[in-house]
Amino acid sequence: ALLTACFLQTRIPHRFTGKTPYELWKGYKPSLKYLKVWGCLAKVMLPDPKKRKIGFKTSDCLFIGYAENSAAYRFLVLQSDVLSCNTIVETKNVDFLENVFPLKVESKRDILRK
Repeated sequence: ALLTACFLQTRIPHRFTGKTPYELWKGYKPSLKYLKVWGCLAKVMLPDPKKRKIGFKTSDCLFIGYAENSAAYRFLVLQSDVLSCNTIVETKNVDFLENVFPLKVESKRDILRK
């Protein structure tokens, strides 16, 4: 979460200069179209050596941030019959479900309303 916060902080405009730290460093505005909701569910495509003819082609993962040295995303594997659970995977081949949060805990108000 801390790495993602730092990543996003460099893409927020500074109030005095009106430019982002990224823009001051690189000389051009950053693209924000690849930003995703932190903590959402993602269906990560399995790498070719792990794919099977019969069975699931994706694994359920939790989006935890952005890769440092590439244009990929980082995920925590939640459920998979091929990949080890609770491992971190970096990939670009993914479908995001940005409205689903697998680790969300219901508040007491929500529980009482039911």
